[in-house]
Amino acid sequence: MTARFVVGLDGSDHAQLALEWAARLAAHHSATIRPVLVWDAPTSAMVSHPVETAPTRLEVLESEYQNAAAALVGEVAAAYPDVAIERPMVQRGEAGHELCRVAADADLLVVGSRGLGGFASLVLGSVSGHCAAHAPCPVAVIPASYVPDGPIAGAYVVGVDGSARSQEALAWADQWAPADTSLRLVHAWEVPVTIDRLSSWTDPEVCQSAAQQIADEAAATVRRHRARAVAIRTDARSDLPVLASDADALVIGARGRRGIARALLGSVSSSALHHLTVPTIIVR
Repeated sequence: MTARFVVGLDGSDHAQLALEWAARLAAHHSATIRPVLVWDAPTSAMVSHPVETAPTRLEVLESEYQNAAAALVGEVAAAYPDVAIERPMVQRGEAGHELCRVAADADLLVVGSRGLGGFASLVLGSVSGHCAAHAPCPVAVIPASYVPDGPIAGAYVVGVDGSARSQEALAWADQWAPADTSLRLVHAWEVPVTIDRLSSWTDPEVCQSAAQQIADEAAATVRRHRARAVAIRTDARSDLPVLASDADALVIGARGRRGIARALLGSVSSSALHHLTVPTIIVR
């Protein structure tokens, strides 16, 4: 069965980076890309025109979006001639909700970190944040710093902590990372404050050994790639994106050991998305 990646478009540079990143990964898997542009008319478009002319104005807007999507897809398709990119789907609605709906049967949903409506000071936009929290499949969020034709490090960083979600993230990386990519498994650990006060658990060597064992056990499950495991005493929420800054991508589970069952994103995945250094894949 052919793999399918859904890519969210909106005409922004961030969306173009998302499409180019998806094309680059799709080339390794003969995957098909379905570009989706979801638009909604700004309130001004309805207020500044009489009611009887509003539908005509909306038709003009839809045509403009269709042309923009076709131009973007054509440009990327020309750069990646061996990748099957479908005709862009253009529809009106709420972007985050519609992208998640269209991605119901997708293997991956790819979005830019921010879109046309984003504030320059924000790393994560509302649409990408919604998709990361609600999508029915893994979500790749591509940062503005991504360079499509830039150098390839040949490594994916995968956050592991022994949880079921981190095992799923590692399985995703083992299946989808390019064949010539190595996996760098990082278990960022801390001694909980409640335990840190107990003398029997303050020996850093004991804690480090236990953490390394978790990382090594995760590495033993990798089947398709070279894997290296390391345990580091640090705060995963702030430092995992930094540790992955020299890699091609960061892959983490939506929630880890400390995640609350009802939370859609854990503290580590949420923080990683707000401090993007490389393309980051959230696996749920």
